[in-house]
Amino acid sequence: MKSSLIFNRIIDHLNCRISCTLFRKVGRNSIKKDYGYIVDFNEDFVVLQEIDDFNLNGYRIFATSTISKIRYNDYDMYYNDIMEWEGITDKVIYPHSIDLTNWNTIFQSVKALGLNAIIENEKPGKEIFAIGPIIKVTDKSVSINSFDPTGLLDKELTKFKWKDITIMQLDNRYINVFSKYLRTS
Repeated sequence: MKSSLIFNRIIDHLNCRISCTLFRKVGRNSIKKDYGYIVDFNEDFVVLQEIDDFNLNGYRIFATSTISKIRYNDYDMYYNDIMEWEGITDKVIYPHSIDLTNWNTIFQSVKALGLNAIIENEKPGKEIFAIGPIIKVTDKSVSINSFDPTGLLDKELTKFKWKDITIMQLDNRYINVFSKYLRTS
């Protein structure tokens, strides 16, 4: 899909508050699929309010350049109708002020909001997943104090270079609930 067509579709879905399925290229032969409402974007980044089983569930931020397709077919249309009938579309909001200029400003914004995040590299063979508070943001990277499935914070920070990040998630139920029960030992 041409980038001008993608931008036009992004604008349409944002302005009309229509859910969609986004296909992102994260590796040579690897595509990831995200479903939700586009709530903010610029030339470089998109913010998607995720839908999971007819529930709104946090936000995903990723590079606009990774979008290979925006699908809105009969299945998506009917799913969107159900979301409207259930009154969920009226609850689509974006309460955060996040500077989408680049990864540095995005993480500075999220850190200033005091929100924990999930940071991922989804590229096959290079997968990295970290969840926790953002500790340090530099011109070249972000460091996060990741926690494990028992809520224990790692002793060492996990560092991501900007080029290694394919997606960032924030303010979803998993992050918010787990973050209330973090521990150091």
